Amino acid sequence: MGANTFITAGPAGELNEVFELVADASRWEDGHSYSGAIGMKDSVILLDTRVLSTEKEAVTYATDLLNADDPRISDKWGPAGAIQWLGGWVFVGWASS
Repeated sequence: MGANTFITAGPAGELNEVFELVADASRWEDGHSYSGAIGMKDSVILLDTRVLSTEKEAVTYATDLLNADDPRISDKWGPAGAIQWLGGWVFVGWASS
């Protein structure tokens, strides 16, 4: 089995509720087995307490964390990471594929 990175946007709301909504939608769309998408994740961690201004800023930060191989999100079996911006959430990480 391999692993893929993902960066997935979600709406505003309580972190765990939005994560479940986005992960469930991914499982529905991509299937339940080794899609390399956020649907492979069963937990989420907040990566930063800052609330960024734009989704673009959050995606750039997520990309930087992936490029740096940040240990909080580098385990394909570990949690997804979450970055909040004023309009919602960006989820990032590695997932089994």
